[in-house]
Amino acid sequence: MRTTSRVHGAVAGLAALVVAGTMTLTGCGGGDSRAEARPEATTSDSVSASPSPSASSKPGVAPATGKVVETSWFTVRVPEHYKVDVMGKDFHIDAAGPSGEVTFGIISLPFGKEFTVPQLARYMRGFLPGLHDAELGRRTTIDGETAYLFTAEEHFNVDSDAGLTHDGQIIHVSVSTYKTPAQNRRLLESVLATWHWK
Repeated sequence: MRTTSRVHGAVAGLAALVVAGTMTLTGCGGGDSRAEARPEATTSDSVSASPSPSASSKPGVAPATGKVVETSWFTVRVPEHYKVDVMGKDFHIDAAGPSGEVTFGIISLPFGKEFTVPQLARYMRGFLPGLHDAELGRRTTIDGETAYLFTAEEHFNVDSDAGLTHDGQIIHVSVSTYKTPAQNRRLLESVLATWHWK
């Protein structure tokens, strides 16, 4: 998809901004000792074909049935026939397939920084390509936790993103398709239906 490089650039830019903010707040030292203790990611650690996590799916939405993606914070399934590319188990994971692309992003919050769902929605909307003009105020749930939800259409491309803060991290999932907004959201919801926090 043409938004792939935009999403990668936005995630890298957002991560750099968060790291710079963290270094400023912590005086370039210390930081979150939990982040240093996390194991390095490999594709085999992050992707498996094990059974789907038992999750409550949204009414009328069939849970995704593809490979299981695992991070230090959650497990989730991607749609069937999607190829998973792990840039970092606890940073950035892409899954591309016949109906679009799904991207999972994990970014550490600066020390002491917290966002409400509306604050995070405004913050993330400014960084996510294709979603700068997305309407604020929509919500969804990610394994029982309230998350923001954006959907926007641009030149036959539909982008959506859902995210929240969890355990000191900004965690979000983006879906990019050439389908209608309703079809795009169903694809996103099928992934969210398999989400389990650890």
